[in-house]
Amino acid sequence: MPEYRKEGADYWSKQGIDNEIPVAVYQDYVAAEEYRRVLENFVLQDRLVLNLAAGYPPQATNHRTFSAPTEIELCLKEKNARLTAVDIAEDPLKKRNKEDEEVVKANVFRLPFANESIDGGCVLINFLNAHYKSDGKTFFLTPQEREELLREIFRVLKKDTFLIISNFGHFVFYEGTKKHTPVTESEISTFETIKRIADKLGFSRIEEISLDQQREETATKTAVENLPPQYRDIVKSGKMDLKCDNAWAAILVK
Repeated sequence: MPEYRKEGADYWSKQGIDNEIPVAVYQDYVAAEEYRRVLENFVLQDRLVLNLAAGYPPQATNHRTFSAPTEIELCLKEKNARLTAVDIAEDPLKKRNKEDEEVVKANVFRLPFANESIDGGCVLINFLNAHYKSDGKTFFLTPQEREELLREIFRVLKKDTFLIISNFGHFVFYEGTKKHTPVTESEISTFETIKRIADKLGFSRIEEISLDQQREETATKTAVENLPPQYRDIVKSGKMDLKCDNAWAAILVK
């Protein structure tokens, strides 16, 4: 069976970026004020924080806009953390490097860092929804890969450091109460499933982070406008609705 850590890494490091919808459709639903609250008691001056599967920096473009709007990077820079972008794809790292960011080319399932060497923390923005395409099919992270990923992050974190996760969810068509989605339950990374893994690994504190309702509404409107015309017209006519399912965020402290 295909594995995200292998085939997925190959997909996104090569053709995947040109095959996907603009990342600008996606939005982080956590406001800067909430990120600041969550980070308030962490001393991060000159400490290393890994931005895992970082992708393109906001507003970086090639022939389309790539921007995963999130203010976590801004909040970490406000605390003078040494933020380092980690990604398997070279092009987004080149663009981040041009903006004087520290970058590391690596597979997030095999981080090139020693045990308990990260003295600040890690952020994982919208990666638990990650997918890749092969032979006309779409593959998501498996439950085993989710645990493997969190285990690898746990390995490199020092005690009392954090992992912040923001999961943007999936946009789903609703016809009344009937849900139309190609994503199965086993492919969805919920807060509950991640919490069970985090408890098993030994994270000492696991808390949900509040989402901003206005951001959710804005993201849905943006998603509707980015739909192909035939689907956009159906949603605007009221025959179907487009909603975001399973958006959540959390902080895990080692």
